[in-house]
This record gives sequence, C-alpha cells and structure tokens, in this order.
Amino acid sequence: MMATGAATARTSLDRALAETFPVDVLVEGEQVTAAHLDAVRGVEGVSLATPVTAAPVRLGSGTSAAEVEVLGIDPASAVEVVRDQALFTDLDDDVLLLGDKVAETAGLANGQDVTMSTPDARVSRTVVVVPAGTLALATAATLDELSPGAPVVEVWARLADDVPAAEQVREVQDAVVEASDGAVPYVTGLAAERQIYAEVIDTLLAIVIGLLGVAVLIALVGVANTLSLSVIERRHEHALLRAVGLTRSQLRGTLMVEGALIALVGTALGAVLGMLYGWAGSAVLLGATGDVTPAVPWLHLGAVAVVALVAGLGASVLPARSAVRTPPVAALAA
Repeated sequence: MMATGAATARTSLDRALAETFPVDVLVEGEQVTAAHLDAVRGVEGVSLATPVTAAPVRLGSGTSAAEVEVLGIDPASAVEVVRDQALFTDLDDDVLLLGDKVAETAGLANGQDVTMSTPDARVSRTVVVVPAGTLALATAATLDELSPGAPVVEVWARLADDVPAAEQVREVQDAVVEASDGAVPYVTGLAAERQIYAEVIDTLLAIVIGLLGVAVLIALVGVANTLSLSVIERRHEHALLRAVGLTRSQLRGTLMVEGALIALVGTALGAVLGMLYGWAGSAVLLGATGDVTPAVPWLHLGAVAVVALVAGLGASVLPARSAVRTPPVAALAA
C-alpha cells in the first residue's frame, strides 16, 4: 500500500511539475546575451540549451482582444528540452500553443483560429491548448515575423538524467554570473525542486521498507505456526504416507511447497488490496492538488514476492524437521 502510494505520488508530482515547470533550468532576464547562452551550454551536465525570444502580441481583434507576451522557440529544440515532450509536439509555424489558464483568460478554445498582431505585422494561427498554465508559445520564425529582432529573454536548459540537479543548477548560476557584464539574469532550478520532492518520497519509502521488514518477521512466525499446527493435526496422514514409501526428503518438500503456497497466496492478496488502498489513499490526499496518475511499483512488488517466497520456505524448516523426526509407528499410535 505504501509503496503504491509513494509511486503514485512520485508519478503525479513529476507530471504536475513537468506541466507547470517544463524545463530543468530557466535563465531569464531583460536581455539574455549570446555569452550567457554559451556559458550555459558550456556547463558539464547540461545536455541541451536553447534561446527563447519574447514580444508582446495582441490576440484577437476589437474589444475582446487580449495582450499576451508570446515566447518564440525553435520547435525541434522545444520538444527535446522539456521533460514532458507531449506538451510541444504540436508546435509548428501554423500553431500558437497556449496554456490552459491563458487560453481561458483570452477566451480562446482548442482548434480556434486567432489573429496575432503587433505594430509591425499581423498573422493568423491555430490555437492548441496545453496544460502549461500561463505559457504562450510560438515558433521563433512566427515571432520574428511579428516582431523582427525580438530579444532573447530566456534560455531553457535540460540536464542529463544522471547528474545531481542541485549541484548542476549552482554551476549554471556561477557560469551565468561569470558571463555577465552588467545585469545578471535570474536562474531558476526547477530540476532541483523536483529532486527535493523525490528525496522526500524516497525517505518515506525507506521507512516503509523498514516497516516491511518487521512485517515479514511477524509473517514468518505466522506461517511457521500455521505449518506447525498442520503437522500436529496431520500426524496420522504423514505417518501413513511414510509407511507406504514417502521419504523424509519428499515430506520436507511437501511442507516446503505448502509454506510457499501460504506465503504466495497471502502476498497476492496483500498486493492487490495494497494497490487498491494505495491508489485510493493517493486520490484522497493528492486529488485536491491536481490530477492523480495511478502507478504500480513493479520493482517493490517483485521484491516483496521474492522475500515472501523465501520466508515461506524458511518457515517450513522447523515444522518439517519435527515431522520427519517422528517415527511413523509412533505417529500412527498417537
């Protein structure tokens, strides 16, 4: 249950952060220079960095028009730099991507054609609504057509998956400071925030694993008691089997199979109920913060099944030893 809840929380949190903060590192300022871009790209651990331009754009016409700052980015780089690539797969020169919040504020719907205008030009694009809050995004070519020479105001960077996020964000900050000649752009390390949440969940999961170890010990005693009682209750049956040719090793094997079946049946029931309760608990606790994405911790479930099987086999050792040490004649006479 706890492993399922932790996996669901992590998946839902990663999805929410990927939608709200789609990039690992964001460098933003009134004027981000080429030196800043080169400095970010030069940091070890940064797999991709791309410039983002911006310009104020009027969406629509008449009294219903809305003033929105639209960002411009190369569509191929946009897909590669974000964590949730599905956000920007529809971006091309004929599309204006709008976050759900800005689309609602501007009164625009998915698939609707909208006029984008600036003092320099006017173009028409198709609106695609994505779960990205207040983001308004077009291609760099579209923004250059609307506002030639639009300044670079942001750099989006993606970190490699195998690097410590917090340390890499600090290195990006240091590199940006060194490359600055005047105002220093602000560096936001969204990857570090994701890492903090992941560490909290990992700590809770480690506590759960410790509790699971205690539960395994308790279950081990329970399975051993169950097998011991079955050995006592079936002394006649075991003695009869021994009398007709069942060997000691075969009797041990029979009790080992019984112990394994008890453990695996209990594990299967516990896994199914645990996943259901884990999903339900996550929905109750996290449902108010956004959409909950159910997840199955296959690795933990596999580990639990292996431990349960070993525990079931181990619990059969003492009852089997008691069964095989009792002479068949004595057991029949009992």
